[in-house]
Amino acid sequence: MRFLPCGEGASQTKSKPLTDISPLILMKKRFPLLFAALAVLCVPASVCGALPVADVAPGVEISVKKLPPLVVEGTNPAQGVAGAFIVAQGEHAVYVAGGALFPEKGPADGGKKKFYDTIWKLDLKENAWRVCEAKLPVPAAYGVSSGLTWLGGENSTGKLDVVWGANTLPLKNFPRLPKTVDNAAGAAMFVGGGNVDGVPANKAFSYFVNSFPGKVCEWKPLPDFPGTPRIQPVAGMLKTPRGWVYALVGGFYFDKETKKATLDRAGVIYFPHENKWETLPPLPEDVSGAGLVGSCAVSDGRGGLLIFGGVNAKIFKDALENPAPDYLRHDPAWYKFNADVLRLSFDQDGNAKWEKLAVVPATARAGASVIEPKIGGGIVFICGELKPGFRSPDCCLIEIKLKD
Repeated sequence: MRFLPCGEGASQTKSKPLTDISPLILMKKRFPLLFAALAVLCVPASVCGALPVADVAPGVEISVKKLPPLVVEGTNPAQGVAGAFIVAQGEHAVYVAGGALFPEKGPADGGKKKFYDTIWKLDLKENAWRVCEAKLPVPAAYGVSSGLTWLGGENSTGKLDVVWGANTLPLKNFPRLPKTVDNAAGAAMFVGGGNVDGVPANKAFSYFVNSFPGKVCEWKPLPDFPGTPRIQPVAGMLKTPRGWVYALVGGFYFDKETKKATLDRAGVIYFPHENKWETLPPLPEDVSGAGLVGSCAVSDGRGGLLIFGGVNAKIFKDALENPAPDYLRHDPAWYKFNADVLRLSFDQDGNAKWEKLAVVPATARAGASVIEPKIGGGIVFICGELKPGFRSPDCCLIEIKLKD
């Protein structure tokens, strides 16, 4: 696939209208089978690009369509990125930045991970990717995309405490985090979980905007959240009868001393006005076996969260506790990455509810990036790991309508 620099447009020519279609009508009458075959071949691209969906829950409408793949230059076979930043500008532009992959050979064969500073733009009107002239100030992956900011992450030289305003190019520098943060998750102006100064921690931070002119805005620590640390969780804002809360869901923790892994398929929620955390119920086994590690999430537009992708809980836990020499050499299907589209929300009585809305094989990825540029306009799902060590370039547009 060829990428164009951001801002370059492709010239377009308009086809002339057909002013006399009588010969076509005669041909259709004489060769009906030929025209039937042509009708199949001439299905619009939006229909040809439809991807499979299964086990759709009652009252849910969902469709998935292919988007052009994001192919990182120089990869063979073609790869995309994982752990990339993402932001939407307007209703028709999605920017993806950074990320990491193994460009030459997989980690099982001694491949070296490469971190990127590239910024790509997906123009949803033109249905095409472009490479932007602007770049990240440093290569970065496994950071947090929160609103219009990109923060934290890591690269080959270490962990990051950077915060970039992603609403314009080139990026703006915001006040740095008080500590380095990577493999965390954020929403609105909250960030939590992950590694803090390189160590798994129960830490979370919020961005404090000072109301006095000339006073510095800053990141302030929140109370530690309960339970174990959460590496690679997902996050979002949930609407509850007590107000909006910051939710930190899933993630894992590996105790190096005991060699035991914890995959917390539950979550914690922070009440800003009460300055306290409470726990969420776990994802029931009879709903999904998703591990909620390496997943991604967006708002459902109704105060809940839609969660996609991530690892399989049992397989990932076994790999951490009992590493096998051939773990990285299996086919993608063996890892059973999560294809269930999940929803987490609160009812009017304040009870948290887990639902499985559908099965979408195109979202069985870990470390993907996701965003909804326009409420109700479709969810853009970008790349992610197809299996450990290999990043898929595939992207798709997911449209979900929930029952009233």
